[in-house]
Amino acid sequence: AETGGHCGASTCVHWGLLRGGTYLNPLSLLPPWLLGRGPSRLLPVLTG
Repeated sequence: AETGGHCGASTCVHWGLLRGGTYLNPLSLLPPWLLGRGPSRLLPVLTG
């Protein structure tokens, strides 16, 4: 694993889009209203 990235001591999830042998921008999958709103955060799922 790479060290010294922007995640610091935290864990990051990075996602990509591969069509055939070509990498594409995964943001192209998102609707326009979600773009330009800053970074997304995954929240814990609370059960009980």
